[in-house]
Amino acid sequence: MYKVYKLTDEINQIYYGITMRSLDERLKGHRYKKNTTTSRKMIGELKIECLEEYETIKEARNAETRLIKQNKECINIFHTVQRFKSF
Repeated sequence: MYKVYKLTDEINQIYYGITMRSLDERLKGHRYKKNTTTSRKMIGELKIECLEEYETIKEARNAETRLIKQNKECINIFHTVQRFKSF
């Protein structure tokens, strides 16, 4: 099962992502010093919440892209949209 999640920081910056892991495990990945996602720009305490769940990665990617397009203020908009251009 693929989870589409929302990550929020102390100043309400938003990052959307996809994971198959538990949300706790994924949150640890975002806190890792070698994190290469745009979530590394987030400040202070992070809150993670599952928004939707899907059976396939394609469905999850479509949902993540939809959420990003709806929220133009999220910090991962350019990175993720570029990553999914081939779909």
